[in-house]
Amino acid sequence: MKTTFIGMATVLLEIGGTRILTDPVLDPKGSAYKLGKSGLVRYVNEAGPALPSAELGDVDIALVSHDQHKDNLDRSGREFLKSVGDTVTTTTGAARLKSRHGISTTGLKPWQHHDVTLKDGSNLRITATPARHGPPVIAPLVAGPVIGFLLEWPGFKNGSVYLTGDTRLYSGVNTVARKFTVGTVMINLGAGQFSATGSTCYSMTAKEGVECAKLFPAAKIVPLHFEGWSHLSQSRADVEQAFAIAGMSERLIWLEPGQQIGVAA
Repeated sequence: MKTTFIGMATVLLEIGGTRILTDPVLDPKGSAYKLGKSGLVRYVNEAGPALPSAELGDVDIALVSHDQHKDNLDRSGREFLKSVGDTVTTTTGAARLKSRHGISTTGLKPWQHHDVTLKDGSNLRITATPARHGPPVIAPLVAGPVIGFLLEWPGFKNGSVYLTGDTRLYSGVNTVARKFTVGTVMINLGAGQFSATGSTCYSMTAKEGVECAKLFPAAKIVPLHFEGWSHLSQSRADVEQAFAIAGMSERLIWLEPGQQIGVAA
């Protein structure tokens, strides 16, 4: 699996000759956004993408965990989706992107799957996994529907690839571990916080990342969503420290912005 880190949770994957982009965030450095109808919560992209949309080339499929937050799908990312053959996302997100922006979409609820024929002729099964974008009471009201993705392909010798999406560690993640053999976990971290809700976190903390990794003991761990935005309260250093304390540093695979590497899934 060829993997290029663009930034935040945006990764360009090449599987079986097919190019797949996750959570397209492509606006330039310094782009600022307001959250919710009140507009009281503001957050800023402090890094920008490692590669602009013009340099990404053709993309066959996009995986969008949710469309309602700009750190997972921003203005340029949404415009880019118009050139993508199929965007797989939540059912509500699929309806919005199709009706408002003319984007070709496939909507999935947790545990539903979508099969794709890759360019090498093999089958990729994309299964929507459950995600809870914050504490149990706040997440449905504030964050709305979010999913992760489970990718299964015959070429993945060590197991499937699990992209957690924006979620806290909760029973839905445990269920993924019980239901599937996973060889690679691409995990959204950063402990996202907003001043309006104090210390409440909307993505996994570094310690939760360690506990998540323990659920998938044979999997490589690829951290995402851990730096470059104003609302992230933890960085790569926090993740490295937490995994070092747990004696699990060797399981981490760090993606460097703009560089393509092969991940043996």
